[in-house]
Amino acid sequence: MPQRLHLVFGGELTDPSTNVFRDVEDIHIVGIFPDYDTAYNAWKSEAQRTV
Repeated sequence: MPQRLHLVFGGELTDPSTNVFRDVEDIHIVGIFPDYDTAYNAWKSEAQRTV
């Protein structure tokens, strides 16, 4: 059975309607997670922390 990992990362985009990062050297890696739910919760927690 294949193993599916979920990478959560973020950074500032040049425009919210694109997926182009303003500075790729400043991309923040949150982590690699074993399933979608864990990855989603990590993303949500990190996103709320930066507001």
